[in-house]
Formats: sequence, C-alpha cells, structure tokens
Amino acid sequence: MNIKKIVLPVLVVMVFGFSANAQLFKTKAQKAAEKTEEVKEDVATEAEEATTSVSDTAAKMKPTKDQIKADHFLGYDGKGAIALNLSTVGIGVEYAHNINRHLNGRIRINVLQISNLEQAIELGGAPTFVTANVDVMNTDILLEYLPFSQHNFKLVGGFSYISSGKGDINVAYNEAIKYGDIVIEPEDIGDMTIGVDYSGLAPYMGLGWGRAVPRKRVGFGIEIGTYYVGSPDVSLTATNMLADTAQEEGQLQENMNDYKWFPFLNMRLAFRL
Repeated sequence: MNIKKIVLPVLVVMVFGFSANAQLFKTKAQKAAEKTEEVKEDVATEAEEATTSVSDTAAKMKPTKDQIKADHFLGYDGKGAIALNLSTVGIGVEYAHNINRHLNGRIRINVLQISNLEQAIELGGAPTFVTANVDVMNTDILLEYLPFSQHNFKLVGGFSYISSGKGDINVAYNEAIKYGDIVIEPEDIGDMTIGVDYSGLAPYMGLGWGRAVPRKRVGFGIEIGTYYVGSPDVSLTATNMLADTAQEEGQLQENMNDYKWFPFLNMRLAFRL
C-alpha cells in the first residue's frame, strides 16, 4: 500500500478543515463584535435620550413667574365662601365669591338689636336710669380688590342698604329730688327720650387683611372702614316737668347734622366652600 497516496489526501482534508473552522470562527467573532457595537450604540442612544428627557423634565419643572402666580392661585379661583362677622354694627353673615385673583364679590347682612339696656348714672347729682334700645339691620354689597396676588391686603368698596337704623335713649330719675322742704317724686319730674333714625343707601369704603375667599378651608380677616350715612332724623320727647325740653329738638337736629360718617370695625371668620 502506498502511504503517500493515503496521507496526502488526509492532510489536504485537514488543512481545508482547519481553514474552514478558522473562517467560521472569524465570522462568528466579527458578528459578535458587530453585535457588541450595536449594543453599545443602543446603550449610548438610550443614555442620550434619558439625559434629554431629564433635561426636558427639569426644564418643565422649573416654574416661570406666570406659573408661580398661577400655582399660587390654584384652588382659589372661582370658589365661594361663607363667613361670620362680629362688628360695630352687630353680628352678621356673608357670602363671598371669587371673580379673579384680584377681585372678590361679597354680600353681607348685619344685625344689631339691643332692648332695654339699663345703666344707673348720676345726672346733676341725682341718681337716674338711662335705658337704651337699638335696632339696626343693613345689607352690604361689596367689591374687594387685592392689589398683590400673593398678599392678603385688600381694599373694599360698595354700598349698604340700611333697612333699619334706629336707636333711642330714655333718661328718667329713679329717686325723689329734694329742694329744701320740697320733695318731687320721679313720676312728677317725668322723663326724656332722644331718638335717632338712619335709613336708605349708604356708600362704604374700607381696607383690611384676609381674603374673603380663603385659600385654605378656614381664614380669618379684619377690616376697618366707614359708612357715609348722612344726617340722621332726630326726635326729642319729654313729659311732665321736663316737657319744655322738647323745644330743643331743632337744636339737637342741627348738632347731629355733623355726624354723617359711621365707623366700622369688623372681625371675620370665613369657611371656603
């Protein structure tokens, strides 16, 4: 048997086999390298997109001045509130509605009733009783202006309809008066009553702190202002020995003509609806 004839083909087959395996290995290595590059490119792209997304998000999260103002106004616009008032014109209830971030509309009703409030004083050295009665009811229609979006300072204006604005004071001696041997009993002396009556429309202006419609559920406010009530109608009546005092009604009316402004101080507790 010729060994060369056998060995040579085997060697040829082995060389081609090694060559084919080497080529196959090279091809796989190239594909693996290409795959690695693709993965790197995908990772880089994703990282770039993530960075861009973070940048966009950060840009969106950074608020502008308008956004700050808008956010400060969120939860407040278009809302209403009810409030309880304690003021120089009595106790009251109120409804307020937000128009925009600078304006609130308000409707307020105040009531003050005092019946037979008695106080003992000395008048001309003689003990007397002073009895007071007050009956006040007015309805306010107001517009509240807040110059600063992020502060609670406010200016208030409007008018009031005074449906009842009456008050009277009665003065009467409660003990006999002695002039030497003369003794005059209280019922013989008589009494005197001064009455005041305001009614009709009264312009109002004021300023204060605290929004009519609070941003939170509950808000507190204080307000100071004045009503222009005009000159009141004054009456003066007297009985018995004091009857001649009633002749001074005209002078009393003239003296009261200067009291055209009525001061107003109010504390307010509001509940947002």
